Amino acid sequence: MESMRGYWGLGLLLAFMGCGLLIRALLIQTGRYKAPLLREFERYRDAPFRYNVLRDLAAYTGATWGGIILVLAHLTPLPTPWLLPMALLWGAALLAHWLGADLEPIMPMPRWFARFLRMTSASERRRIAYAWLNITPAMRKHFNAQDDDFFAWVDLVMLTVV
Repeated sequence: MESMRGYWGLGLLLAFMGCGLLIRALLIQTGRYKAPLLREFERYRDAPFRYNVLRDLAAYTGATWGGIILVLAHLTPLPTPWLLPMALLWGAALLAHWLGADLEPIMPMPRWFARFLRMTSASERRRIAYAWLNITPAMRKHFNAQDDDFFAWVDLVMLTVV
């Protein structure tokens, strides 16, 4: 409609940011980008860290959808209900945020992350997170691509601490 035609710049921004963050969330979920999850173990916490992938995927998909619709509304007349999926996805993201602990049994966790949590204690995870900061970018790239090599490195880090 005419009411959405002036927001194409916001639509471009939403589409690019949403698409970039969606790609980032998918890379984290597939285990090809480990730094954000490892960074969470640098802090001391009472409760264990839980990665909420449903919140991220719903919010970033909603942002991408909304951005694309706002750009298309500038080019062609689109009815406002085309923004309904964006609102539903953002509502699902908000619900996933509020019910994070309750959704844990059904939330998909990256396989490498589940294995990492099983094989390490909280203090070991913290040491590994700090050791991750000290390796070269080329090694990080290699460990992001190769889970077996990453776990061999984790074993070596745990052995040096004992």
